[in-house]
Amino acid sequence: MKEIKILEVIAPEGFRDEEYLEPKEIFEENGFVVVTCSKGTEVATGKNGTEVDIDIDVTDVQLADYGAIVFVGGPGAQDLMHDSDVIDMVVQADKKKMIIGAICIAPMILHEAGILEGRHVTVWNGDNKQSEILEEDGVIYTGEKVTEDENLITADGPKSAKEFAEAIVNKLEGL
Repeated sequence: MKEIKILEVIAPEGFRDEEYLEPKEIFEENGFVVVTCSKGTEVATGKNGTEVDIDIDVTDVQLADYGAIVFVGGPGAQDLMHDSDVIDMVVQADKKKMIIGAICIAPMILHEAGILEGRHVTVWNGDNKQSEILEEDGVIYTGEKVTEDENLITADGPKSAKEFAEAIVNKLEGL
């Protein structure tokens, strides 16, 4: 059986440490290979100081090598929202109906890529702005901890990281 790789995409600085580390651990415990991706750096630094070696740059990703792509939240994720390489990767992954996960503020990356209209999504909404932005653009904001809609799995933040990762594992195992 071919090993399934999961691409975890983190910001060069300011990703939520636990939103990266907890799912990574769960993915690996379930036999998946995690490849860590970022933009323009060899070492990314989390909001709480975790340093992570980057396996591949966004510009070098071949989506066919992965079973799922997971975007990690945190303040740094906002830097990825307007990156053309990241946006293109999201669009291409959705066209291929890949499993796409995004937690915390990271679903807004998917929103910027224009793939969420008419779909059910959750997101960190501590300031109530994200739900307004999504709903104005025809996205169905659920307010749930974790929401699945076809190939998309979104979560609202670090407290949902375990449930988020388990949903991705279940989706991959169901293929």
